[in-house]
Amino acid sequence: MAQIWFGDLELQTSKDLNYNEISESLETLYNNWNNKHPEVFKNFRPILITDNELVLNNNLIGWEDDDYLLPFVVQGGEFPSYGQPGKHISWGWNREDKFKNDIISEFTNDLLKLLGNDIELNLYWQVTTDGGYESYATTISANNDSKYPNIDGCATWYEDYDEDDDEEW
Repeated sequence: MAQIWFGDLELQTSKDLNYNEISESLETLYNNWNNKHPEVFKNFRPILITDNELVLNNNLIGWEDDDYLLPFVVQGGEFPSYGQPGKHISWGWNREDKFKNDIISEFTNDLLKLLGNDIELNLYWQVTTDGGYESYATTISANNDSKYPNIDGCATWYEDYDEDDDEEW
């Protein structure tokens, strides 16, 4: 099996927020979930507010090996690829069997409801292996009709090529 390397995770939001209003609510949300599931949420605070900006917690470094951060980022792991068959690189069964976690999904939906129904979290990262890499994108938005959020994910495969392999014109 090829060595898999996970690129940097980035976060974008689709709208500006009133950070003063949601700061206390965010802390209350984390505390409520910690009371419900202390085994998961004792140190689980994936999104923070710093300098009037919504940011990923630095604790997300190594998210691909964490039993709770992994499902927060991949949100079930459905990654069709536009114009391609979908996720190409196998991350290994020990990771892929942790893509979905109902507790994390419910928490994520509550987090997004707190931020506002018109907010989307957009997460981007890459997985590199021998012969190429995949770019991933997950868009997560609140779902008021379900306990789980709306998820739209995509994976796009890019094959490495050697410029010497190109034909001369």
